[in-house]
Amino acid sequence: MLAETKVPYGSDATVTCSNSTHRRALTKRLVGYQAWLLRRSDWIPARNPGETTTSLLRPIAVWHEVGRDYSSLRIPRAALPRSVAETLDLPSPGNPNVRALEYLLSELKRENPDLAEAEQSVRDTARWAQQQLDRLLRRTTDQRRLTFHLVAEVDGHYVWSKSPIVANAPGARDIPGLPIVVGRCGNLQRVFGLRTAREDLAITVVPAPPVRARPYLDEAIRAALLAFLDARDTDHDRVVVRLARLQERPAQLVTLEISHDGKTFSFRRPAYVEITRDRRGAIRGGILHWCPTGDVNSLTLGEELAFYLGEIEQAESLALLLSNAGDVLDRYHITDQDLLHAQAALRAATRRPHDADEDEEEEEVAEPEESETETDEHDEPKDTSAETGDAETTTPQPAGDGIPTADGRADGRASGSQIREAVQTFGRGRGEAAASADVDGYVSPWRDAPVEFGAPVEAPERSGRDKHRSSESETSEATGGWRPGTAGGGFIDPDRESEADAIEIAKQYAHEYGAIGVRDVQEQNRGWDLEFVMPDGRLIPVEVKGSRGNTAFMITRNERKASSVAEYLLLWVANLRNPEHAVIRRFAHLSSELRDEHLVALSWTVEGWDALSYDEVPVRVQAPSSESA
Repeated sequence: MLAETKVPYGSDATVTCSNSTHRRALTKRLVGYQAWLLRRSDWIPARNPGETTTSLLRPIAVWHEVGRDYSSLRIPRAALPRSVAETLDLPSPGNPNVRALEYLLSELKRENPDLAEAEQSVRDTARWAQQQLDRLLRRTTDQRRLTFHLVAEVDGHYVWSKSPIVANAPGARDIPGLPIVVGRCGNLQRVFGLRTAREDLAITVVPAPPVRARPYLDEAIRAALLAFLDARDTDHDRVVVRLARLQERPAQLVTLEISHDGKTFSFRRPAYVEITRDRRGAIRGGILHWCPTGDVNSLTLGEELAFYLGEIEQAESLALLLSNAGDVLDRYHITDQDLLHAQAALRAATRRPHDADEDEEEEEVAEPEESETETDEHDEPKDTSAETGDAETTTPQPAGDGIPTADGRADGRASGSQIREAVQTFGRGRGEAAASADVDGYVSPWRDAPVEFGAPVEAPERSGRDKHRSSESETSEATGGWRPGTAGGGFIDPDRESEADAIEIAKQYAHEYGAIGVRDVQEQNRGWDLEFVMPDGRLIPVEVKGSRGNTAFMITRNERKASSVAEYLLLWVANLRNPEHAVIRRFAHLSSELRDEHLVALSWTVEGWDALSYDEVPVRVQAPSSESA
C-alpha cells in the first residue's frame, strides 16, 4: 500500500546530460513519473457533504480533518483513516495549501457557474477559500497569471470573475456592473496584479465653498502616525515624504464624482485624500478634503491614508491609531524620543523640496505608479489652490535642524510628552451629538454610558400572530424606532436618535460577538451599517436597527436585497426607551426566512420578527461600582 511506504508518490526523477561539450555532467531534478501520474489521477476515495456514496478524486481535491468548525464547507471529505490521509499529504481546512485552494475555487466554479443562484454553503465555501488563499500568499513575492475565477460582488450579488476590481475608491461598490473582489485581497492584488478602482475609475472632487479650520492632521498626530508606521516596519522614506506633502482643504462638504462606462455618479464623503501627480504619473503629494462640521470617521480616514501612503495593509491599524492614539502608542512601546525623531523627520522632509529648488543641477527621474508601491520625487508638489480658489491649511513648521532631545527644548520643538498629550485627545468632540430629547420626549440613556451584555438566550415561543395589523392602526410606538412622516403616501422618517444609539451599542457588542475590529460603512450604502472583523479575516456584514419599543423594525429594499450576502447579520436593538428590558435580537438567516407574510409595505416593516429564528442578548446600563461611587 502506498501509505505504508516512506515516499508514497515515489522519488524525483534525475535527468543527466553527459555531452562532452560540457565541462562536467549537468543534472536536473524533475517530478517523477509516479508522482506526476498519481497527482493527476482520480484514485482517492471521498464523499461530498451530506452524501453516502463514495467517489474517486485526485489528491488535491480531497480534504481530511474537516472538523465541526468547517462542517458547513462544501469540500469533499477523505474516506480514509487519518494516518493514511496525512501520509498522502492531503490538505485540511486547518492547514490548507495554495494549490488545493486554487483547485477548490476552480471546481466550485465548474460545478456552480452562476454563483448568485448557488446554495449558501457554496458561496460560503468560495469566500472561505479565497480568504485563506489571500492569507497564504502573503509570503509570495513573484507575480503570477490568474488562471482561475475569484469571488466578486456585482450589484449586491456574488459572481465569478477573472478580472475583478479592488474597491479602494469611495463609492466603488455602488457603481452598477462593477465586479468588486470580495473580502481581503491585498495579497491577491499583489500576486495576480488585480486592477484597483482608483486605477480604473475617474474620480474628481466637486468644488465646494472653503472654510477656515485648524489642521485636522496637525503636527502631533502626523508625528504619531510616522512613529507608529515605523514600529510596523513600513517604508520610512516613502511615508515621511508623503505625510510631509499632505495638504488639507477643509470645505463645507466633500462630494466626489466618479465616472465609469460613460456614466457619472456622485457620493458624499466625510473625508477624501486626493492624490496629486506629475506629468509622468509619479505621486507628488496629496490633499485631504474634509468637512469640519461633519464627523470624520476614523475607519474612512484610515483607509484613505493607507492608500495614499502606499501601505494598504495598514488601513485598520491606522484607523485604530486615529480612534485611540494614546493607547496604541503605549501598546507599541513608542517612546517620547520616537515621537521627537518622527517630528524632526517630518520637518526635514517639509523643508527638503524648498532646499532642492535652490539646486537645479540635481533632478530625479520619476517612475510611473505601480499597483502598490508608488514612487516619490523630492520636488515640491504642485499647488492647485490658486486655480480652484479653495483655502488650504498646512501645519506650521518652525525652523530648526538639531537632533531633538528628550525634553524637546533645544530648538523650540514641543517635548515628546507634549506630543503624546496632544494626540490623546485627537478627534474627540468632532461631530459628536449630545444626549437630547426630541419631539416624542425620548432622552437617550445610552449616550456615553458603558454597556454590558448578558448571555444569549433562545427566543420565546411564537406569539401566534398570523394576521397583519393594518397600517392605519400603526402608532409611532408600534413602528419602534420610526415616526410617521409628513410626506404622505405611507412614507416614514427614521428616528436618528435611537438609530445612533443602536449603532454605538452594536459597535461595543462586536467584541462580545468575537470580532477583533469594526468597520463603519454607513456612508458606503452597501445595504448594511457595520462590518465585524473576525480573527480569521472574515468580514461579517452587520445591519443595525434601533427602536424605542418592541413591536417592529424596518428594512429598505436595498437592505433586504443585501441580506442574501454570506454571513449577513441583522442586529435589532429593541426597547431603547426602557433600558431595563433592552435586548439585541440577532437575525442570522434573514434572507432565507423573511417572507412577504412578515412584512407591511412601508419599505417593509418586519412585524413578523417573532416568527424568525433569533436569540436575545440582554443590554443594561452598567451600574457604577461601589468603589467608583
